[in-house]
This record gives sequence, structure tokens and C-alpha cells, in this order.
Amino acid sequence: MEYERKAVTINWQIENVKFPHQQEMKLHSPVFSVDVMDRTKWKLGMFLLPVTAIRLTLKREMEDKGPEEIGLHYEFSIIPTNVLCGNSSNRKWSSFRFLKDQSCPEVELTGKPKYRFNGSITIQCKMWKQLESIPMNGHFFLRTRIKTERCAFIGVIEHFSDFPADEKKTLKTILSPTGEVKMTINLYLSRLPRYSSYYNTFEGDFPSGNCCLKIAVDNTTENVFDLQLFILDFSGQKSNIGKLEREFTLGSSVKFILHDVFKEELLTKAAMYLPNDILSLQCELTLFSEKEYEEVERIEYETDSLSDVKQTDFTNELEFLTRREGIPCDTKLHTVTETFPAHTAILSAKSPVFEAMFASKMKEADEKCVQIDDVDAETVKRMLVFLYSGKVDELEWKDAKELYFAADKYQLLHLKSKCVALLSKSVDLSNCIVLLLLADMHQDKDLKRVVQDYITQNGEKILYSDQWKTLEKNHPQLAINYFRELYETLVLPSRLFQEETPSSPKISSCS
Repeated sequence: MEYERKAVTINWQIENVKFPHQQEMKLHSPVFSVDVMDRTKWKLGMFLLPVTAIRLTLKREMEDKGPEEIGLHYEFSIIPTNVLCGNSSNRKWSSFRFLKDQSCPEVELTGKPKYRFNGSITIQCKMWKQLESIPMNGHFFLRTRIKTERCAFIGVIEHFSDFPADEKKTLKTILSPTGEVKMTINLYLSRLPRYSSYYNTFEGDFPSGNCCLKIAVDNTTENVFDLQLFILDFSGQKSNIGKLEREFTLGSSVKFILHDVFKEELLTKAAMYLPNDILSLQCELTLFSEKEYEEVERIEYETDSLSDVKQTDFTNELEFLTRREGIPCDTKLHTVTETFPAHTAILSAKSPVFEAMFASKMKEADEKCVQIDDVDAETVKRMLVFLYSGKVDELEWKDAKELYFAADKYQLLHLKSKCVALLSKSVDLSNCIVLLLLADMHQDKDLKRVVQDYITQNGEKILYSDQWKTLEKNHPQLAINYFRELYETLVLPSRLFQEETPSSPKISSCS
């Protein structure tokens, strides 16, 4: 149900959310104060169930300056993307009269989607007062981030041909910061009956040489985790056999069997999978634990007149995170003049370049520091603000050019597209040649097309300028390509059309 009356809309984005299959999960949003609703304070609640359901609730806080009771209409919906616009799913509308420190009945939304470990979900709640209108629309943007820990390693079993059945081989032991064992990952060979299609029955146990591979995970924590396992071939690449992708709830031991991998088959294909009689398995583990960040990031109020829009200052999330206790930064970005603390989980989730650095044995992972010598400190700061908040301010074209370079270097495609939009609006006679060189260097067809169109529209002013003459001298191929593409775009299609159009028939005069 949609109201024409003004409303307060809350978008609560939850990052690194994970839906456990075997346990309930409860999350609450940061508390937010709504001035246009009698200065009452609220928070959203989300409850994930082992079945395909999500329950949402709205709670009024005990301490606020509002009346003892306030009646609201409210509507819940889910936006399972990183974008706050677009169509929402599973809308449900309700009404309730709230006392202080009271929650409304839980609203169940079914059809729960599946998310990857770095996925996000946005819970949207719209609120209207029951008996009266509010003076202006309000928009609240909240964010909660779940802490993730990633561990990638290669476990090896030497002398695999002599590895006996039922003997345990520990591939990895994961410790807490205090040295306590959080998890151990072990490998066994397991004797299992094999199904015989010829006799339509199960055969007896295998001899000791014909055993399945079994993975056992012993754990003590209470978190959710993803585990992926791959058998590596002789070249160190992931093979198609034995691939495992599972999600579990921690707190109890789990075991699983690689049914399509048998010892005798691996020995038969030793040249492929057992170089020097060594079996190698790559494990990729991600643990999801407690909240590492939650904040009301911005509040916007608006009326029917655009001139009356009032927007609060956007929280500088970068400075907030570097100062906030309880959220330790585990890496640093070191420029020539400044050093910025950061979180490897956030950098890796947004940039495949950072992910490769921290997931491998590169010096950035060992030294917990990334040296950046080709990007200035101010640009690195802008890049980090975007990674943490998704925010990019309006920039001068030179600053946008520097940020564009950083976005391309670290493969931040969304940031790169924003920089292209800023640069496209900034093209003029003084910088068009520089931007043409930039687009060509980064093989950016979109930016190059914008610059070429501008040059075509201002041909004489540019093609006879000293800048263009310098381009022809130092980058002759780029100048040639411009005229070739101009010919192919404007001249050639017209000529082809004329050649394909039949000539008009001659009309003889009648006597």
C-alpha cells in the first residue's frame, strides 16, 4: 500500500550477509532518531530462519523525546542488490501503535535469495504517521558490515601411494589471536561400498588401495563459514575432480566425502594429479562472525520544493573507521607523503587486484602494507572513501583524471565509470588532447568516443592548434586512427548507401 502523504524511508544495507541453513541469525540496525516524527528513536531488526524466510521488525527505543504512544503505518521490503533504487521484492504493509521500548509484530517475507560471502542486502522500511502528516519526506541510510576472515592455503600429502586408510592428515589448523584452536581441517581415506550398476546392488568394502577421500572439519566457534576445496593438477591448476563448495554452521564437527575421487584412480593418473607422489589440495575458507561496523551514514530531508532540500553532512567513513576502537585495521596503504590504515577484507571485496595481493604470498600480505608510489595521497584518500562509502564528490578534471588512473589500476569498475562521467563533462579546448591520450592509454572506448566527438565538433580550433601538432609529432598513430575512425563513421557509411541505392529510372517525355 502506497501513501501520497510524506513518509520516512529507511534503507538499511547489510554487507557480507550470510544465510545459515542450520541456525537462526539475528541482526539489529543502528538506532536512528526521526525528528519529523516527534523526535522518536527506532531500530530495525532482521531474523534469518533455517527455512526460506526472513522476519523483519521495527522497535521503538526506550529513551526518546516523543509521546508515550505513537501510531504508525509501515511497509517492509527487500532490495537484494547493492543499489538502493529499482524494484523491491516482497512488500508487506502493517500498522501498529508503539509504546516506548516496544517492537511491532514480526513481518515474514519469504522467497529468500542466496548470496555470496561478499553479497549485500538492503532492508527498506517506509513509515507514515497514522493520524497526521509529517512536514517533509525523510531518507535515512544505515549500514552494517559483518566481519569476514579469509584463509586460503594448499595442503599436501607426501608419499600419497603409501597413505593408509583411516589415518588422519591435518591440512590446516586455524588459531584465534589468543592462540586457541578455532578449526582444524583433516584428510582421511575412507573405505566405502561402491554401487554396482550391473548387479543393481552395493559391492563390499574396497581393499585399502580403493578408498574415497574424506574431509573432516573440527571447529569450536559459533559462526557461519564457506569452504571451497580443489584438487590441483601437476601444473598447480584447479582440476575438475574433487571440487567441493559447501556452507556450514560452526560449533560442531562436519565431515564430507569426495565421492568421485578414489585413491586407485589417482594412482592410475599419477602423472596428472600426483607429481613426485604428492597430492595437493587448495582450500579457500571464509568465516563470518560479529559486526565490525554499523552507522547511520546520512540523513536527507526534502519537501516539494527542491530549494528547500536539507541534507546532513555525509559521515567521513574513512576517518571514522581509522579512529574507531574495536575495528582494528590490518593493513596500510603507504604513499609518498601519507599512510592510510585500511581493512584487507574491504579492499579485497571491492578490488580483484587487492584480493590477489592479500590472498597470495606477495610481500603486501606478509608486510601488511601496500606501497603506492604512482598515486598521490589525496587521490588514495578519495579512493578509500569510495571503497568504504560508495561516495565520489564533484571534482576538478585534473583530480578526476588522477582518480580515474587509480580506479583503472585497481580494477574498480564502478569508480572508473563515475570518473568517466566526470571527465566527459569536463572536456574543453585546453584538455581534450590530454584526455584523448588518457583514453587511448587505458583503452577506454567510452571516454575516447566522447573526446573524439568533441574534437570533431571543434575541428578547426583543435586540428590547427599547437597541441594537435605535438600529438601528430609524438603520437602519429593516434592522430591517424582519429581520422580513420572519423572516415569510417561519417564518410564510408554515406558512400556505401549511395552504392547500394539503385539509380532513379529515366522518365521519357510524352508527346
